[in-house]
Amino acid sequence: MIRGVVAPGASAAFDGKELPRSGVHAAVDGWLADGEDLARRYEERGERCFEDLRGAFAAAIWDARERKLVLARDLFGTKALHHASDHGRFLFASEPSGILGELRGKPHVDPVSIDDVLAFGWTERRRTGYEEIERLLPGEIAVFREGRLERRLRPDPSRTAAPRPGDALVRSLEHAVKDHLDGGAPPAVLFGLDQGSVVLTETLARIARGPVRTYTAVLEGGGSTIRAAAERFGARHEEIAVPTKDLPRMAEEALASLDEPFADPEFVLHRLASRAAREDAPVCFSSDGGAQVLAFGERYAWMRTTGSAPRPPSALVPLYRWLAGALSSVGSTPLRTRLATRIAYEEQRYVSTLVSTESVLRRRLFSKDAVAAHRRNAGERELADDFGLAGDLDARMRRHDFRHALPNRILARTRRAAEACGLEVRFPFLDPEVVAEAGSSPLSGGASEGLSAADRIATLVLPLVDGYLVESRLAADGWLARRAIAAVLREHRRRPELGRTVFALLALEIWYRKRILGI
Repeated sequence: MIRGVVAPGASAAFDGKELPRSGVHAAVDGWLADGEDLARRYEERGERCFEDLRGAFAAAIWDARERKLVLARDLFGTKALHHASDHGRFLFASEPSGILGELRGKPHVDPVSIDDVLAFGWTERRRTGYEEIERLLPGEIAVFREGRLERRLRPDPSRTAAPRPGDALVRSLEHAVKDHLDGGAPPAVLFGLDQGSVVLTETLARIARGPVRTYTAVLEGGGSTIRAAAERFGARHEEIAVPTKDLPRMAEEALASLDEPFADPEFVLHRLASRAAREDAPVCFSSDGGAQVLAFGERYAWMRTTGSAPRPPSALVPLYRWLAGALSSVGSTPLRTRLATRIAYEEQRYVSTLVSTESVLRRRLFSKDAVAAHRRNAGERELADDFGLAGDLDARMRRHDFRHALPNRILARTRRAAEACGLEVRFPFLDPEVVAEAGSSPLSGGASEGLSAADRIATLVLPLVDGYLVESRLAADGWLARRAIAAVLREHRRRPELGRTVFALLALEIWYRKRILGI
């Protein structure tokens, strides 16, 4: 973990140790370079040294000559890096927990982050849940000097390469897997029912010495299809079956471990699979990024098969959007539905697949004092604007996921689960050459990621509700509306269709009590 502070007078400390006032000093969270190696590269190439780093990393460099701090995050956001300004000091750390203990005062809630978590299950852009703390974006380099912070982004990793022979993608993935192998130790894989896991396990089985070990956590009564898929390639598969009676306790432990609000129900299972893998090996492979690199998955297939919505004349779009927003406060109406259809461009329809709690319900959940945060955020609009119109549909979906769902949900879920038990995870699908080759290879449509356990998990945590949401501290402190929470819980008990919303409320409540209130 990286942790440090730059204080007034341009003095710096990493991990609590004061740095000399001369030379270059670096700290790296990653496995392809250490601090001394990165410091040497920086002295030779300056900030261009990060172009040489492959794989997952977060880095901090103190340049005593220039009296500046340089922070950098890998292109895909596999590793995290956060920063905050506090009473003239500049604090930075891999995770918010490394900053919270250094703040001279209690942290404050960022209400826009609450809306993010209710909408998507994660916080977007630079938001972290705290007003004081921001995160670096994937591929971002930030320079702090003389009290000012300057940022720039490295090239977009999802840009396509020039066309290459069809087998180039296979060769690139094989090279990436070989680069990530640790000597002759049998490789281990965090295995799921997705094309990426299957392709990765098959590739490892071909090139590694000894059988591949695979690990999966499933809800009680499930997992037979996953086991069959893993054992098809001769893998030694370990399956952790979670009894439904134990799930509320495990979910509470998982959510309480987080220092940022995060509401992905499958995080509970990822923690268990990571623990099992760590007992056998310190390093494990993950197929994260495979769905984005290969453009597989239910959302991709749905967008390809449903076609494009009719586009209204461009001059009418602002009017339609304003009318749809004005009508959203009174719920669903035939007119609002027709307007939504008229302005449902590809970008809006794709973003809708990421939303677990619709805008109308989120607005009702916010208290009167906090509802302005929801109006100011409009998270769906942010993501829709980032979808863009240039390029074909597959390229835009892939690019969008590289910027949002991949770093903020998928990689964050795996990173947090692995770091909690000391497991190092490697991601061969996110090798830059693999990503480039995938961008120039023909893609197959109609693939499915398989059935997710997330909805079942979100429903099975209801025993936790009485202890947290009935007497919500978020509602007591004026962030959420108590009556709206009660209505959501009544509706969910009658028809369990709001599981994701209830899980998001639970994740926010546990985070708020533990990290903001300190109870």
